[in-house]
Amino acid sequence: MTRARRTRTPGRLLAGLTGVALLAAVALAPTAQTTEASWADAEVGAAEFTAATMPAPTVTSCTVQTVLGLQFRSVTITWTSAYGPEHNTLTVRPPGGTPVPVDANNVAVSGPSNGVYSYTSVLTMGILQNLLGNLLGGQSVLSVVERYPDSSWTSPETTRTLSVSALGGLLGNTCTAP
Repeated sequence: MTRARRTRTPGRLLAGLTGVALLAAVALAPTAQTTEASWADAEVGAAEFTAATMPAPTVTSCTVQTVLGLQFRSVTITWTSAYGPEHNTLTVRPPGGTPVPVDANNVAVSGPSNGVYSYTSVLTMGILQNLLGNLLGGQSVLSVVERYPDSSWTSPETTRTLSVSALGGLLGNTCTAP
């Protein structure tokens, strides 16, 4: 009777030699050395810093349009800014209330011309009533703010006060700087 001879495959032999070499490398590796590092330094630095501020947008006009010079019809606010439309927000704030943003579709933009954009928004009685509810007999604040690109930085707001008379918007309708 003959015995079957067992042969080792080259892959198994190579795997075994690799394992032995790895164990030898770990056993012969040097240990970590301790150090006495010191980060104390007698030198001191000092500096002054000034925070940058964004310029406020410039309102160039705010005019009230009336029917026959008497009844309120709309208000047109125009302003300029170095920032594009995605960085400018027009809001309307009722007395003592929360600012309500004006939809970007109600703001026309041109430019930039020499790095400046021009904006115009015509807010009709209907648009203002949808934003605020009752407009008559009160003062609302139109506010423009710029937001620095890719940040939460905002400029100071530039405002105008819109006054519409209680008599159905008859007489005394103004848009003025505070």
